[in-house]
Amino acid sequence: MKVNRLRRTPLIREAAMLTFTLALLLLAGLQGCARREASYARLRIGVSPEPSMALLFIAEERGFFRENGLAVELKFYPSGKRTLEGLFKGEVEMATPADTPVVFAGFERNDFRIAATANIRSKYRCPA
Repeated sequence: MKVNRLRRTPLIREAAMLTFTLALLLLAGLQGCARREASYARLRIGVSPEPSMALLFIAEERGFFRENGLAVELKFYPSGKRTLEGLFKGEVEMATPADTPVVFAGFERNDFRIAATANIRSKYRCPA
């Protein structure tokens, strides 16, 4: 009987150590989940209340930004041109102006970039 007890003791110790290690890993993983919620990348976007901005409004309302790790704040301006001015003043990190204000701003400065366009509908067509 002593032989069996001696053989079981190392197994019990190993099982206890394994259980303890798994419990620590589980707790560490849960702590990581709690931190992940608070570590969203913050992004302020200047928008004007226009139908072409509907995709941003829908994405914000449905939580698509949060699902992808972004804490987006939509800052409203009366026009697209004003969103660009807000970008240059540092009030927002992204702006949603129309083409014309971007072109004119490009004549005066070169410290901004065009990331994308959201409104591609136009009544003008280029014959090709």
